[in-house]
Amino acid sequence: DICALYPFTAKYFNEFHKRTNLKADIDISGTLGKIYIQKLELNIPNYSRVVLSGNCQRILSERNRWAKINIAGKFDNLNWAKSTFIPVSLQKDIAIPALTIDGSIGLHGSETSGFITLATKAGEIKLDGTLNGNVEKYDIALNMNQFPIDVILPTSGFKSITGTLDAAGKGFNPLSKGSTLTCELNIESLGLNKNTFEGVSAKV
Repeated sequence: DICALYPFTAKYFNEFHKRTNLKADIDISGTLGKIYIQKLELNIPNYSRVVLSGNCQRILSERNRWAKINIAGKFDNLNWAKSTFIPVSLQKDIAIPALTIDGSIGLHGSETSGFITLATKAGEIKLDGTLNGNVEKYDIALNMNQFPIDVILPTSGFKSITGTLDAAGKGFNPLSKGSTLTCELNIESLGLNKNTFEGVSAKV
């Protein structure tokens, strides 16, 4: 039904159809003024499961809209998606490990905020940030704890990384005179081939 309504999605759902049926469990009530999402679950057995919940208000008003959506997901096998989303020339260099996602996304007027944790068996990444599209302003805090780069990029030579990245700026065009960016990277440890680098910092 989704492909019938939105034909451009057909190429993405072809892989779903080859493997199993996409199952949905949806409990949503309210109006466009107030939407209550008790549960929106998408499940591909043996591959992935994502559950959303939360509330939305005045969603059609760009100035006054508000939303908070909680997200929890478990992805046991996403490597099948490489043939759809990743160029053939890169597929052998990229792997997608089993992972979980947990967090929330908020919307207040033109500002979007969120806190997301992406975890594998070996380590995790936590992302906390805000984005305002109207004024092109953003603020991002990334925390990496033993995140296994080698599991995702097995031919890169990188191992796991622990550290933080903080960035804030205004303007999406780096060539514009009005664009600004401050960025600070602190690496507690980073494995590369047979070496481990510690205490690396950079600030822009």
